Amino acid sequence: MRIQTKIFMFTTALLFVVVAVMAFNLAWFQRRHIRLESAARVDAIVGGAARIAGESVKAGDELMILSYLKNVVKEYPEIEVVVVRRRDHTAVIGELRTHLYYRTITPGDARGPSAAAGTCTVQLGFSRTMLEDRIRKQQVLLLSEVLAVAGLGLLLGLAGSWWFGRKLAEPIVSLAGQMQTFARGKLK
Repeated sequence: MRIQTKIFMFTTALLFVVVAVMAFNLAWFQRRHIRLESAARVDAIVGGAARIAGESVKAGDELMILSYLKNVVKEYPEIEVVVVRRRDHTAVIGELRTHLYYRTITPGDARGPSAAAGTCTVQLGFSRTMLEDRIRKQQVLLLSEVLAVAGLGLLLGLAGSWWFGRKLAEPIVSLAGQMQTFARGKLK
């Protein structure tokens, strides 16, 4: 086997290993980032509902939280149900189901004198299926981008490996040719 071929094969194998490790790490870190981003989205929705629920409790206005939550349900399709419990009244927006991811909010300061009169809890039910589908779609998009970049990197790397092998082998091939000429008795 020619030296240039050996160098090309070695650098190509090294290139494949480096690109594969980098692509795997990128995909793993991005997957983690996507999950954290999804959790942050849920936290932001819950945080907004908590702020409005707190204002509703302070103002003693039950309709404030209900109208806000109706808009939130329209805006964020991953919310399938909202249950608001206030005093002796329970309001349900959406349909109660199992297999939802529930987050419960108890707004306001429970130590205040009006805490018993204005106690309110809000329970948001997020569709696990929709949350997982959103994450899965983002991961598929990410994976296709990573594979495209890795493929391009491999193509450029293969071209570079071929060039590097050729340039590295040139002096060795030249020296071997001169040695063969010398062995034949041509001393110039």
